[in-house]
Order: sequence, then C-alpha cells, then structure tokens
Amino acid sequence: MSANNFAKKVWSIVDALSAQGIGYIDSIALFSQLFFLKVDNELIELRGFSRVPEACRWSTLLYQYGGKNKLSPEEQVQHYMEIVEVLSSEINHDLMVQNIFTKVQAKIDKDIYLSKIISLINDVQWLDFNPEDRVSFYERLLERNSQDSRSGAGQYFTQRSLIRMMVEVIDPHVGELVWDPACGTGGFLLAAYEHICQQKPSLGELNLLQEQNLRGQDNVPLVVTLGTMNMFLHGFDVVTPPIQLGNSLLTLPQTRADVVLSDPPLGVCNSDAIKIERADFVTQCNNRQINFLQHIMSLLKDGGRAAVVVPDNVLFTREAKSVRRALLTNFNLHTILWLPLGISYAQSALTNVIFFTKGQPTTDVWIYDLRNNVSFSTARKPLQRKDLVDFINCYHADGHGGYGERYETYDLESHPTGRWRKFSAAYFLQRDDCSFSVPAWIRGNTLENFDQENVVKVLAEMERHVRLMSECVEFFKSELLSAKN
Repeated sequence: MSANNFAKKVWSIVDALSAQGIGYIDSIALFSQLFFLKVDNELIELRGFSRVPEACRWSTLLYQYGGKNKLSPEEQVQHYMEIVEVLSSEINHDLMVQNIFTKVQAKIDKDIYLSKIISLINDVQWLDFNPEDRVSFYERLLERNSQDSRSGAGQYFTQRSLIRMMVEVIDPHVGELVWDPACGTGGFLLAAYEHICQQKPSLGELNLLQEQNLRGQDNVPLVVTLGTMNMFLHGFDVVTPPIQLGNSLLTLPQTRADVVLSDPPLGVCNSDAIKIERADFVTQCNNRQINFLQHIMSLLKDGGRAAVVVPDNVLFTREAKSVRRALLTNFNLHTILWLPLGISYAQSALTNVIFFTKGQPTTDVWIYDLRNNVSFSTARKPLQRKDLVDFINCYHADGHGGYGERYETYDLESHPTGRWRKFSAAYFLQRDDCSFSVPAWIRGNTLENFDQENVVKVLAEMERHVRLMSECVEFFKSELLSAKN
C-alpha cells in the first residue's frame, strides 16, 4: 500500500468516526497513538529495543499477551485503554512516549472502529515507505484536519508555505536555540530543523539540535500528542521530546532563545482563566496575543531575532501601545508583512507577520502589503511560495540572520502598485498610542472579483475601522473628563 492510499484509508475511518460523534482531532490522536506503537515495533530490529513495556507493544493489540489467540474487538478496546493508562502515567519514564499518550482520553466506544484502525495499520510497513512520503504523510493528515472548521483544529496549524518563508528569512543556524512558545503541531520547529540540516551539521551538532536546540510548548494535551508524533515521524527518536505540555505565559523564561518563530492562537483569555501578571511585561492585560508577544520579547536573548504572526489588534489597539513603544525603542522592528484574508483558520481575521531583533532601537519599519487587492482560501486557493517570492526578494535576507540593503518598490508616479514601503520609527513614536496604522496605498478594482471572500474582507476592514473609531471616542472622552476635573 502506498503512503497516499494509506492516508486516504485513514481519513475514511476518521470520517466514519466523525459520523459517530468523535471529533477529527480526537480521531487523529487515537490513530497517532496506535500508529506510534506500530512504528516503534518496526524500529526494534533497527535500534535493538522498544520504547514501550513489553505488555504494551503492538503485538499485544493483535494477540493475547504471551499467547497466540487473537483478541476480539471488545478485548482490543479494553487493552488499548490499559495501554493508554500505562503509557500516559508518570511512572513511564520515557518522556517522548508520555507526550504522545499524555492526558488523552480514549473516546472510542465502538469496538468495530478500533479494530478496523488496528487492522489497517497492521497492513502497512512504515519503513517500506520512501523517506519523502514518511515526511509528508502525517502532515497531510494534520493539514486536512485543520480545514475542519467545526473542530477548531486550524488554530494549531499554520500554512506551511508561510512557515517556510518565515524560517528562510529569519535563517536559524547550527548551534542556535530555536523556540516556539505556542507550537501547535510543530510546524515551525520542523521547518527550522530542515533549514538547519541543509547547513550540513556534524553528527554531534545534529544530535544537539534534536535533543536540546529545538523547543516548543503548547497547553492543549491533544495537540501535544499530535506535535510530538509529527516530530517522531520526522525522525526525532529522542530521549527528551522537543515539545512540552504547559502554558508558556505562566512563567518567566529561564533560558533565552536565539530565534523565536511562532503563530500564537487568536482570542482573549476566558474570564475565569488564570490571570497573567508578570514583572517582565510592560503592560498587564487579558489579551492572549499581546501577552504572547510580550513573552517572546522577554524570551529572546540580546541579538536574538523573531518572526511572529499577530492579528491587527496588536498593531492598532490602545491596549498594546506600551508594547509597540517597547518594540520600537528596545528592538529593531524592521519588517511588517500584512497578510491577506483566507490563510488563517479564522477566516475573518486580519493578521500580520512582524520581524524584529532584540537589543537595538528601530530606525525604519518596512511594510509589505500582501493584503490589498489579493485573496486566498485555505481550501480552494491556498497561499503558495510563488505568492511570497516578491516579499522574500524585498526582505533581502543576507544569509547570516540579518538583511541587506533595501529599496522601496512603491512610487506614486512610476510604480503605484509596488507593495514595499519604508516608514521611519519616529512616524509611529510621535503618536500617543504608537499605532502602526498607515494608509493603504494599493488600490484595485474590487468589482472584478467581488465574491464571498471579498465581502468578508470588506466586512473585516469595516470592523477594524469601527474599532479604531470607538477607541478614538473613548480617548477623547477621557481627555475631556480629565480637562473638566
């Protein structure tokens, strides 16, 4: 069976489980745990040992432990539950295995479906797949899973073309510590790993990269399972897993990173969530994106560099004005990429990628407009590398983690459709709220492509302007009250 056919068969079972009320993300986690046992079993011959106790190995899901009698579907469900309990327990000292089984509750109550999954997995030999298929197989499942709007899985999956571009221009190097504090399924860590591997590290450097120099964290157990399995199937058969379960915002960083690459989840914290109060934050608030950005600013070492996806509210809302001012005065916020609608799981959310380096003030902010007169769709018209080539060329990465001399491509007279412009830091610092808003300079004939995506785009832009007007009203109201008193 080819890897592609295997993926199709897996997804057909996932669809069947969905019809029985089992969510896609739960189904993929269930498949991941079972598939891990199968791959671990195949690797015994190569590495000479198994990562799981003998009573929890793949063969025990097929036959009675120590015997030759096949397990019935009912017995398979019961034994699977026992395996989950053992491997997720803290008495299991293999942290990678514990991650894959961490706190995940087996939600399958139809024994026939579990039996079908076990039978399907047993019919394939993972090591017979070619290396390229091994690398892409699981990520294809995760990408398809992310497109299911009902499960909300998209918030843990960033489009791979965007990830690879961010990694390419930030350019992590051998020996550098790369961190993602909201790592989801591990896309940034794997892209950074592949980028560094192209630099031909020594065997010792490669081991250090897998064991120590890639770090990720996520506070959703199911996602930690998916991310760890993703790393494992990409060859991370390590003692200490790169991804850890936990809330990055709750503690001050103990180690500083050379590179941070991240796409933190959208949305504010729930009112009953733990309130984030940290001495290293320049402002205390309940906005998750603002807090993640502050955490990343603190996480970087001097000279460290970051590329982070943030929504528009981080660039404009008054709540983040102190953070923006700190970015301009204590960091070199050299680049902002305006992203279009249709590449985020939240279809109506306008997002950006900001690029900055710690330890030097900003002189100029370069903005690239990939938003106006552009539209994409995660399913029908996904963002591809070819759509980012012009930005990559304008960014002008120098191959050492920095960038070379830059030139504006916009000119009102000679090139009004140029997407690359420069604004001085003083232009933003002179504003009371230090807003990063600038007038959109690219105009297009939206009537030619006035479809549903453009309607969503227009509504999102209207929403942003209403929000800005509301903030202005609140500002003038407070100023008038202050003057009266």
